[in-house]
Amino acid sequence: MAYIVLHGISPGSYLIDALDGTGRIVWSGKVWAGGDLAAWCGSYVHHDVTLVPGANHIIVFGVTCVVAYVEAFDRKTGAPAFRFCTLYVKFTDE
Repeated sequence: MAYIVLHGISPGSYLIDALDGTGRIVWSGKVWAGGDLAAWCGSYVHHDVTLVPGANHIIVFGVTCVVAYVEAFDRKTGAPAFRFCTLYVKFTDE
């Protein structure tokens, strides 16, 4: 199984995909990261992500200029196991 993430430089949500040996997507999940965080850091904007495979989970570590987060997904199903972020922001029309 191979795992791919395509994240932007903002701390917003993005997808993680699990691919089998033929390149077919087995499952796709949403990494919350910083959620709908709209804060930017000027010229210091960055977003670094590291994927670490565990026995039963794929663990996503991320750090931006605004937040740090860790999330885990079941390696077989893609179900989220846990999520932690130093800051979540959700903007609504309410």
